[in-house]
Amino acid sequence: MTTDAPEESRDERFCGARKRQGEGTCTQPSGWGTDHVGIGSCKLHGGSMQNHKTAAIATQARRDVTLFGARIDIHPADALLELVQWTAGEVDYWRQRVRVLEEQDLTWGVTRVKEGGDDRGTTEEAKPNVAYVMLVDASNRLEKYSTAALKAGVDERRVRLAEQQGMLVQGVLVAVLGELGHDVSPGSAAASVILRHLAPLRAAVELEQGATA
Repeated sequence: MTTDAPEESRDERFCGARKRQGEGTCTQPSGWGTDHVGIGSCKLHGGSMQNHKTAAIATQARRDVTLFGARIDIHPADALLELVQWTAGEVDYWRQRVRVLEEQDLTWGVTRVKEGGDDRGTTEEAKPNVAYVMLVDASNRLEKYSTAALKAGVDERRVRLAEQQGMLVQGVLVAVLGELGHDVSPGSAAASVILRHLAPLRAAVELEQGATA
């Protein structure tokens, strides 16, 4: 079993896992030999294991969120969910672009235009239209982000947030009615009314818990 170097001393360009034999850490490029090249451990130090793959996707999601200027203080599950939503928008955009293409334009078109020089001119060849290429790329990323989000427990996190929101609402109602002079002790009329009106919210949370169990 290998362990990673301390996070503060790790150079993200390299695997960084402690060597099985000898001193020091692995100097293979991050993600070498895996499907997440550039992130995390190499294939010799567990990089191909599912937990490493999931962690790598979460890391890429955080990098993408940062790159596009969104907030960076975010839970990994929320980052993945945000990437799912944004990428779904990308897929829809490129799908609309592909739909308006003529059939011949999907696989044939201008790939090069050059002015001046002996090789000036326009080149046309059989090649997928850029809109289709972008649609495929966005669709693949959406599948990857969606799979990682489910494995990261996004549904479970939603349930916990719903529970917390319900408790917050109940606390606010109790505090407001208490300041207005109402008896909000357990069993009182005001407490019963609060519980009755919160029952649909509680039922929705329980339903969500059943769906994610």
